[in-house]
Amino acid sequence: MILPTRFLNGCARNSPPEDKKKLTRGSTENAEAYQLYLKGNYYTNMFIKDGFSKGLDYFGQAIAIDPNYGLAYTGLAYNYIHQEDWYIRPNEAGSRAREAAKKALAINDSDADAHVALAIATLGSYQSGALCLTVLCEVC
Repeated sequence: MILPTRFLNGCARNSPPEDKKKLTRGSTENAEAYQLYLKGNYYTNMFIKDGFSKGLDYFGQAIAIDPNYGLAYTGLAYNYIHQEDWYIRPNEAGSRAREAAKKALAINDSDADAHVALAIATLGSYQSGALCLTVLCEVC
């Protein structure tokens, strides 16, 4: 995992081994995948068409290097969420975001950002307020 070892060891010093594993679940030990993930976030957060395209490409490269990199799937989900109505039709963006968020959660079910991305993508597909609340309860 790309975290300073001293920080990680200090946080988990007296923790059981299973708790130490939870701290690193969904991350990567591959420095190149991590750099690609950071670039994906950088370009996605530009909120311009070219930035979204580059962000998708960088997230895809990170996932190709480390298919178990849950944070890259979460970044991919948010990229699609941010493009909804701007550059991608809502139904298409929502289904792609849900798919990416579900992959992130399959890797790390405690990834709060992936849970939020899944909820946003799911709620964006529904118009009824009552239905939104029902779906939100099911997702979370």
